[in-house]
Amino acid sequence: MLDRLDRNNRENERRDAAITAKQESAPVTDFEMAEAMRTFGGSFVQCLGRAWHHADEVNRAKILSTWADECERYRELARLKRARVNHVGE
Repeated sequence: MLDRLDRNNRENERRDAAITAKQESAPVTDFEMAEAMRTFGGSFVQCLGRAWHHADEVNRAKILSTWADECERYRELARLKRARVNHVGE
């Protein structure tokens, strides 16, 4: 009985590790980037994040191209946040 529980626990841990690795390697979405802007940015960048949420596709593209450096900076912050959330409790 304990042997089966051990085997199940190891299988669950391997499955969880594979899921976490897949999540961490997935590209950060524009939504995650905008959320990072709203959460971690200064007042202007927070407004950009809010504007992105309210914008249509054309205006979202304008935000991404006009403020490309800021978008990449907050995309990286979103990636780090995702990695940290996935590793909490390990």
